[in-house]
Amino acid sequence: MTLRNFQGHLRFVCTADARSVCMYIFVQVALYSVIVVTSLVGNGGVICIVWREKHMRKATNYFLVNLAACDVIVTSLCTWVHLVGDLTHDWLLGAFFCKLNSFVQGEVKKKVNPLTPIVAISIQI
Repeated sequence: MTLRNFQGHLRFVCTADARSVCMYIFVQVALYSVIVVTSLVGNGGVICIVWREKHMRKATNYFLVNLAACDVIVTSLCTWVHLVGDLTHDWLLGAFFCKLNSFVQGEVKKKVNPLTPIVAISIQI
């Protein structure tokens, strides 16, 4: 699927046999990109709006900012790792990213449980 030209640079060549693999990779990268961009723009918007508008700085909105910040962390640190894993079907990122990914997915999601702010919001209202 890849060839090296005379200067040593990689060049992707999709033959008739590899077209389905190339299409699979393209579609998967496109879908992951849409998810990442949507998550970062949406959650970043929530954070920016609450930060800029003084009348939005209330306890309920701080809980929502907490959820948005957790989602930004998980999206930026875990989604691309899953993409690499899905495309290669192997772990290529080394021990550091293995530990970081496990920590973010396990501990951050447990510690910043999405149900905690939602329950606090419903009790406050």
